Amino acid sequence: MKKKPQAKQQGKPVKAGLNFSEKRRLAELKRTLAGNDKKQEKPTTAQNTITFKKMFRDGICQVTSTYYTKMVEFFDINYDLLEIEDQGEILEEYSKFINYFDPSIKFQLFLFNRQVNEQTLIDQFDIPLQGDDFDDIREEYSEMLKKQAAKGNNGIIKSKYLIFGTECKGFKEAKSKLNNIEADVIKNFLNLGTHARSLDGKERLRILHEYFNQDTMEPFRFSFQELSESGKSVKDYIAPPGFDFRYPSRFKAGKLYGCVHYLDIIAPRFNDELLKKLLDIDDNLTVTMHMQTMDPVKAIKMLKAALTNIQKMKIEEQKKAVRSGYDMDILPTDIITYEKDTLDLLDDLNSSNQKMVKMTFLLTCYGRNKRELENITQRVSGIIQQANCNLRCMQYLQEQGLMAAILRKIKAGTPYVGWSAGSNVACPTICTTNDMPIVEPQSFRAVGAVKFQINPHYLDANPEGHAGETREQRILEYIEANPRRWVAGLREGCMLRHAEGKLELIGKRPMRMFRKGMEPFEVQPGSDLSFLL
Repeated sequence: MKKKPQAKQQGKPVKAGLNFSEKRRLAELKRTLAGNDKKQEKPTTAQNTITFKKMFRDGICQVTSTYYTKMVEFFDINYDLLEIEDQGEILEEYSKFINYFDPSIKFQLFLFNRQVNEQTLIDQFDIPLQGDDFDDIREEYSEMLKKQAAKGNNGIIKSKYLIFGTECKGFKEAKSKLNNIEADVIKNFLNLGTHARSLDGKERLRILHEYFNQDTMEPFRFSFQELSESGKSVKDYIAPPGFDFRYPSRFKAGKLYGCVHYLDIIAPRFNDELLKKLLDIDDNLTVTMHMQTMDPVKAIKMLKAALTNIQKMKIEEQKKAVRSGYDMDILPTDIITYEKDTLDLLDDLNSSNQKMVKMTFLLTCYGRNKRELENITQRVSGIIQQANCNLRCMQYLQEQGLMAAILRKIKAGTPYVGWSAGSNVACPTICTTNDMPIVEPQSFRAVGAVKFQINPHYLDANPEGHAGETREQRILEYIEANPRRWVAGLREGCMLRHAEGKLELIGKRPMRMFRKGMEPFEVQPGSDLSFLL
């Protein structure tokens, strides 16, 4: 009779093996103990996604180590009810208001439509009693407002804010600068015929809480005294239960779906009806307009350079007409339009003391599910198209706002160097890469640091045996679908340098330019290309 195998040999224990996950965990632990863990830490909390540094009691927010902001709330102007002359006066005052800001001040219009809980809605329309003979009227009017609001707008409150900020060495300097700007801003709003008020730190945090927690509509419970006693951060009071950025074209804040779009402004101008129609939507929606004025001298210099290059193109077209034997006064429509628009803008800057303004127009839509988000987005897109503009989704960059962040850094003076694909990323889209995508990526949109497209490594040749399109054929297809866009065929050994409002070609080879309605032409190194800007 055979004996059963023993689990243990005499004096020797059987060696237990580790599974794969245990081995991996042990290896990670060894690396950590040895100080060799090179894995980058990622934000693991909703608080880490909210990027400002500190909120002070007086309403000053420290966004970065050197950038501070303040915020005011302003109220409606009965613009539609006024006569045309009065509307013109308001627009003139608004123009003066914008021109008040110098290039060192960044400012932002923040228009916030959100659904709130019943108590917040009641508080919004609750007129305080004064203890006089008019209290009955106040009470009756307050009740009427509450009933009308509850019936007509689905509990939506529409608020309007102006945020402004500047670079400062510390809090003391920031407080002095921002308080002076705030006083001027409130005065300018009074000139417009509306009231504005400063917001303290608690009120700004309440707005952020309502922004991040639109799915719950919970009341904001916070005090700076409680904050100092608890040892918490202000972000603990405003952060949602979590952020989810796994989706290509949307994100989740708590249980609410959201999507950020930017306005691709292709129309030469749009009227004031655009904002009105957007704000008339009784759904959760935010409109943010980030603005910064340009130095007038630099703006005029840039426009003059652009006008010079437009006139050069005009002369070239006239020479072609003479050589071809047709009327030299017949010019491409784009050249005529751009020349007129540039002259008008230059005249405004020279004669009307106006300033050019750089602007990024963002819209954020929210929905309780994907279908609701799509419906709201379609409504917004329809309004935008009526203004002859396009609504573009910021896909895969929702959490960090990477495209907007890169663009802000570039505009602030941070050098951007792009080689090959890096030059494509600086353009409005990646649609003019050398290898056009066979399978559509999640988004063709890029940073948009320049307004034209670049085709790097441009080749004129059609290699023997090549059955596909040439570079020129591909670009011609692109401009057929995008008639307002320039495309630059950048050959090897060359680069484009953009500095101080001037764009130039550097290298030993010319660059080939493409635009719908114009014959492709060559630009020699050293040429001024500011017309592309």
